[in-house]
Amino acid sequence: MRPGLGLACFLAFCNHPSPVAEVTLPPSASSHAPTPAASTTAVAAQHGPFSFVRGKPQEMLGDYATRYWGPNGASVFTSAASRRVGDVAGGPADEVLIDVGQYAVVEVPDRVGFFVRDFGERGWVTGLEAQDMTGGAKKEVVLRYTIRDEEERAKEDWARWQKKASKVPEVNAMAHMVLEVWSFAGPEPALLFVHEHEAWALCCGSEIGPAPPRVSDDIALKPGEITIRVRDAWRASAASFKETPLPDVPPVLAPWGGVKERTFRFDPARRVFSE
Repeated sequence: MRPGLGLACFLAFCNHPSPVAEVTLPPSASSHAPTPAASTTAVAAQHGPFSFVRGKPQEMLGDYATRYWGPNGASVFTSAASRRVGDVAGGPADEVLIDVGQYAVVEVPDRVGFFVRDFGERGWVTGLEAQDMTGGAKKEVVLRYTIRDEEERAKEDWARWQKKASKVPEVNAMAHMVLEVWSFAGPEPALLFVHEHEAWALCCGSEIGPAPPRVSDDIALKPGEITIRVRDAWRASAASFKETPLPDVPPVLAPWGGVKERTFRFDPARRVFSE
C-alpha cells in the first residue's frame, strides 16, 4: 500500500505565478537525486513555482522513490494509482501527471522535460489530475496536498492531552489539506485558486481508538466554478481547535464560523477564481 492511505500514515507524514526556473540534469542524473527538503522549507515551498527540469522524472526522483517505498518504489512512475494523462500544456502531445510522495510532477513530452514542485518532508501530494476548470482549450491541473505543522507543537498537544484526558482536547498542531488549481497553458504555470478544505490534529487519536480532532469541508468542482461548504467537525470546538492557517491559504470553513459556504467563479480577464 502506498504511504498516506491509512490514518496513521497520513498523520505521520498529509498568488501570482513566479518565473519558472529551468534545470538541466547532468549525465547519470539518478546519482544526483535530491534528498527530502528540510522541514523548515516545507511551508515556503508550497507557494514557490514549479521548476522545469530537462529529462525524465525517474532520472531525478528515482532514488527518492526507492529510498521511501523500497525496491518497488520506481513503480510510482508507471502505476495508474499515481500516474495520469491529460492535455494541460501547449504542445499537441498529452502531458503526464505523477504524484511522487512530496513531489508533484507534470511531464511535458513536447519539451522533453517536466515541471516539479517539492513540498518538503512535512508535505505530501494526495491528488494530481487534469480537469476542465475554465472551459478553455486545455485542461487545468487540480492539485491536492497535505502540509504538517512542526513536530514540537504536536508533542506539546500530546503532553497536554495526556494530563487532562479530555474528550475534546485542545490542539494546536495540524495536518492541513489544501486544494489548488493551476494552469499550464501559458509559458509559465499560473496559480488560479487555493483553499484549505480539511484540518486534522496531529494529536489525540489513533486508528484503533477515537480519531483525532478534525474540521472538514466539502468541495464541488465544475468548469468555471468552485464551491466550498462546511461538512462537519469531530471532537473539535471553537475553543479547542486552535489552528494556525498556512500563509496565504484561506483556512478551512468551520461549523462555528460565520461563513458556511463560499463560491468562487473563474474570471477570464484576471485568470483567477474569485468570489
